[in-house]
Amino acid sequence: MSNEPCYLPPLRRTVGSSYFLQQTPTAERMGGLEVRLAVPSSSNGLGIIRIEHVLWRTGEPYDNLQPWVSEALRGIQDYATRKGIELERFDITLSQFLVHPTDSHLQQYYLASQNALASALNAWNQVSPD
Repeated sequence: MSNEPCYLPPLRRTVGSSYFLQQTPTAERMGGLEVRLAVPSSSNGLGIIRIEHVLWRTGEPYDNLQPWVSEALRGIQDYATRKGIELERFDITLSQFLVHPTDSHLQQYYLASQNALASALNAWNQVSPD
């Protein structure tokens, strides 16, 4: 057994989510997602964005998410640009999509991704009392 110190990557992670549910006659809306941030796991120290094609509350896979994913990614990019956030500082995972075939609208995912990212970033930047 070696007495050499071993390198362990930092294990910092935060989660933010944003969901919108409105059930009124002729004005139903459902949509949202979860954004997870983590320290980059790549050897070059640059983060990536991953998409987990799973549904909210069930964790079931759902392959037909591309329209909602595209809007969520656009929302994250726009938010990061507006706030001066370097997204490559994080591994980012989008998952737990709430999707309804008729009541989910693309704009909801654009806004939900921004809200979820802001929430995850707020948790990331918290200073713990020592």
